Amino acid sequence: MGGWETVLGVATAVAQVVLNLSPMPDILTAHRRREIGELAALPLVAMVVNCHFWLVYAYVVDSMFPLFATQVFGQAAAIVYNVVYYRWSTPGKRKGLRKLYAWSFAFHCALSVYTIVGVLGLTDQSDDQVAMYLGYVGVVIDVWLFGSPLATLKHVIETKSAASIPINLSVIMMFYGYLTGSTFPVGVTQGFGELAAFMYNVVYFRYSTKSQRKELHKVYAGAFALYCAITLYFVLGVTGATHQTHNEVGTWLGYVGTAISVVVFASPFVTLKRVVETKSAASIPINLSLMILVAIK
Repeated sequence: MGGWETVLGVATAVAQVVLNLSPMPDILTAHRRREIGELAALPLVAMVVNCHFWLVYAYVVDSMFPLFATQVFGQAAAIVYNVVYYRWSTPGKRKGLRKLYAWSFAFHCALSVYTIVGVLGLTDQSDDQVAMYLGYVGVVIDVWLFGSPLATLKHVIETKSAASIPINLSVIMMFYGYLTGSTFPVGVTQGFGELAAFMYNVVYFRYSTKSQRKELHKVYAGAFALYCAITLYFVLGVTGATHQTHNEVGTWLGYVGTAISVVVFASPFVTLKRVVETKSAASIPINLSLMILVAIK
């Protein structure tokens, strides 16, 4: 791994750790109040399965850092979140949770078994073929993951209040999905994730207040300008108009990605600041957080 790839690897690892910790305010609030309130279980369960998928995928494609290392941490964090969630859920809710956990554990085991028999050659597949089939599974998992916060949008529409949508993280994730969507399965899952983030922003704008919309107009104008600039550079680069190779274009896009990553690192702290000020934890959909996963081989 070269110097530039090392920088990106470290940046990705730091981003993943920070974003995997983003549900912690909600979990700590639930533990302190001894009740889960409106906290949804599905994103937390999906986080466990998704982290395990990326963990085994990283092993097959030999991406021990940053992907494998960060997913070990992410899976451990997700398990802790679910333990706390189950501890303070109501007896009636626990029955449904046990079914959800049972299905998740079965899928968890199936992924592990397929990976083991695949890398041992018992399926007569190469590691690349095993990785490809895992990629198909990953697309399905991430579609489930990205779709899990739709309950949040339902709540927004019912209450006609966009307070539960983390707008900063949603905007940033649209950019990150745009930049990282280049390979399978990352490209497919990031593309779907970008669409989901766009939908969250549309709903947020629809139910935002008039005072919020004035600021949103500026944010979205800047976002659109950056989208156009990135797209224009990409088109000119790959067509040879900038006299750069594809690798050079990718390197410069990498610089932009690093700058966006810095914003990604800081965006959850806006929510944490609000949590401290209001003494009420805001919900951060974990699926948006996990969109940052990129396998650097």
